[in-house]
Amino acid sequence: MTVEVCLGHCSTYEYYGTQYSAEYSSEYSQERQEPNSPDAVVA
Repeated sequence: MTVEVCLGHCSTYEYYGTQYSAEYSSEYSQERQEPNSPDAVVA
């Protein structure tokens, strides 16, 4: 993963693993809905 483009929840991604990060990124991106969100790169 590219930790450099993460905002702060990156530790959550690495801690919980890929399955959780996939679900988390979906909910997280829906809450933010930013076109330039780095979450798209992480996911």
